[in-house]
Amino acid sequence: MFKATRRFASNCPIRKRELSEDLLIINHSTITSSVFELVKTVLLDITLAEVYIPTRIEIWQDTERRERFRCYIWELELFNLTPTVPQDETGKPQDTCSDVIQVERSWRYARTQRVDYEEFLADSVEAALQIVTENVKAELEYITGENEPRST
Repeated sequence: MFKATRRFASNCPIRKRELSEDLLIINHSTITSSVFELVKTVLLDITLAEVYIPTRIEIWQDTERRERFRCYIWELELFNLTPTVPQDETGKPQDTCSDVIQVERSWRYARTQRVDYEEFLADSVEAALQIVTENVKAELEYITGENEPRST
């Protein structure tokens, strides 16, 4: 197995450090966090009240502290757009269009407050995904009322 390495000039603000794995560290006054790497992406289809919601879950791992994770949940949604160009002679847009756009909606799946998607701890990527999917399931149960005890 070959290992790729990069060489940086000594005054370069990006440096690589060898620990158990290569870590990417960017030293700059405007960067206030570690670098996170996208480590897992899963897609699922959700249907709520007959509304189809294609959903993408991304798990990001801290490159310095491997037990720290972030999560983003995206939904595909159709938007009707009015581009600013081209315009007609009165300055009004000539066209409109409809496009499917990926919209970040992590907040929608965090109302039960079980997971802080901005930063949470897990033992592994698989454990992080399990935490997130359990939280999504709990949120969907809350929305649909499926977590209510059923009377007999």
